[in-house]
Amino acid sequence: MNLFGKTDVGRKRENNQDVFYLYQFSSKAGFAIVCDGMGGQSGGHIASDMTCTVVSQRLMDGSQRILSGDGIRELMVEAISEANIEVYKRSNTEPGCKGMGTTIVLAVILGEQVHLAHIGDSRAYLFSGGRLHQLTRDHSLVQELRDQGKISDEEMKHHPNKNMITRAVGVNLMVDIDYLELSLEPGSKLLLCSDGLTNMVPDEEIAAVLRYQSGETVCGRLIALANGAGGADNITVAVAE
Repeated sequence: MNLFGKTDVGRKRENNQDVFYLYQFSSKAGFAIVCDGMGGQSGGHIASDMTCTVVSQRLMDGSQRILSGDGIRELMVEAISEANIEVYKRSNTEPGCKGMGTTIVLAVILGEQVHLAHIGDSRAYLFSGGRLHQLTRDHSLVQELRDQGKISDEEMKHHPNKNMITRAVGVNLMVDIDYLELSLEPGSKLLLCSDGLTNMVPDEEIAAVLRYQSGETVCGRLIALANGAGGADNITVAVAE
């Protein structure tokens, strides 16, 4: 297993509020985190950086639990919940941080098993058998409207409130965390990304890059495509292969 990641401010934003972190315990075990902050000029970056730091530290402290395969889900939930409380407390005590929050998509990989946890609209995809599969479901207003049959898939792409998320780290004292576990086939790739990629680049173009590119080239190419399409937001990509 190899982990690669890259982040870019994009072409429209002055600051990058995305943060990612990669860590390998061994050639078969590691984790990747992507966070996309929100809230003011600096609050979003503080929220995403805090969350990434707290979660990564908790996972490294719990390395034996990960390597033994015992209680990985519980460890992930504990780590994100702790980060949620820390961001929430700071948001409510520092005026410049009021209302800040962040998405998170977290993957812990142990051998052929992948454990995923996420909040918000940063996504995880699996590229396997020549096809791209979206693994996470956005916690967003447009996703709820689509689930209710009120808008179409095409309308989701252009809806004026498409960036409004319904769940985030640090906004409330308690937060619901979605969890998924799956097995990886040999030669498959796992992609974590912020919506700065998915709002700009269609799935079929993402799949083409994952099909023909590898290593660090994947991250750079996907970011270049997002910027080429306008780069309306910060763009972060992490790939496990």
